[in-house]
Amino acid sequence: MKIHWGKSLATAFGLFVLGILALVVFAVSQDVDLVTEHAYERGLGYQKQIGILQRTAALQHRLELRISETDLVVTFPLDSGGRPAGTIRLYRPADRSRDLVIPADPDSSGIQVVPTGALDRGLWRIKVAWEQNGNAYYSEQPIMLY
Repeated sequence: MKIHWGKSLATAFGLFVLGILALVVFAVSQDVDLVTEHAYERGLGYQKQIGILQRTAALQHRLELRISETDLVVTFPLDSGGRPAGTIRLYRPADRSRDLVIPADPDSSGIQVVPTGALDRGLWRIKVAWEQNGNAYYSEQPIMLY
């Protein structure tokens, strides 16, 4: 039995088209996690963020993060006086659905303890935004939970 070259060419082209269609269906069905939902709006206000980062860098003491076996200890700088208020965002780069936002509520010595027992092991980015005496501050640090 002899196969005509035209049928072979049509079969090869058909398989190529089916492969491309399968690739498109696969690519469209993938879940894409963005770093932030509103990247454009955040980009417009980034000059304000630069000012906040400069003010944070000018503090005499830095925000400190310490990890124990069961807790994350956040020590706020008390340079500018007043009690810090804001948020502690635990950002999980591998899975956005695991992110947590905790209100910053340190004690009088500027220390807040966040339990880490329920958190997945691996890389987390701790993003702390706080305000003291009408000034905004921001610090971001990566941590590894083992």
